[in-house]
Amino acid sequence: MLLAPLALAACGGGNGTVAITDLGPSVETASCAHEVRCGVYADEATCEAAFSADFGQLEVDVAAGKTAYDGKAVADCLAALRNQSCSITVELSTSAPAACGRAVVGTLATGAACYTDEECASGTCTTSVCTTTTCCMGSCAAPNPPVAIGADCSSPTAVCADGSFCQTAAGGGATCVAKFAAGQPCTALTDCATGTLCVNDPTTGASICGKLPAHGASCLASQFCDATTSTCKALGMTGAACTSAGECFSNDCVGSVCVVPPPATTCP
Repeated sequence: MLLAPLALAACGGGNGTVAITDLGPSVETASCAHEVRCGVYADEATCEAAFSADFGQLEVDVAAGKTAYDGKAVADCLAALRNQSCSITVELSTSAPAACGRAVVGTLATGAACYTDEECASGTCTTSVCTTTTCCMGSCAAPNPPVAIGADCSSPTAVCADGSFCQTAAGGGATCVAKFAAGQPCTALTDCATGTLCVNDPTTGASICGKLPAHGASCLASQFCDATTSTCKALGMTGAACTSAGECFSNDCVGSVCVVPPPATTCP
């Protein structure tokens, strides 16, 4: 998602508006303030030197009228996320503030040609498989309203309403059901209510709704799980050794080294 960095910004923003030309620096400042508070970086200057927030495509789309940008909603989004937890458990089990969803809204109708989800009023641009540096034209999909609890969600495009998930029945078919409370058995990571995730019970080995890495404890959002040792390790900074993108703060691992990704190609 184009505005994913907003979901990581825990400080910054506030009352007023954020101009689109200031979006990158605003997200950088906010995100780095959060990362310093959570212990990822020793200071904001070091974080900012390694940070990458590319909104070039968004600026092109806004200028072309394909996307509506709400600077007030962006400021409200950053303000709402000011005190975001450093816990992965909380981060993954909590919905983004409503203001974040209003920050960028597509204007193109169903069937219109598009390049990104943010250009479409429905929020979905159906494109062919392509590389991250190639512009692939698609078409805006029809709106896909959330499926209510108790309703069928077997369609590949079905999305259950907040507070619920799509549960597949043993005999076939699928239904949206309320997320499970702490201590209840679960199957997938996000089957559980806010504040919990589906984890292994250290006593029984069964999957239940609890906290990472064990009930009552949590990993920091600046960490990843080392599959070799089954322990939480800090994300690698720029230049650190890595085996996958998920081990890097920049989420980009090239040649076994964490790197800052280059700006993406912008589409017309």
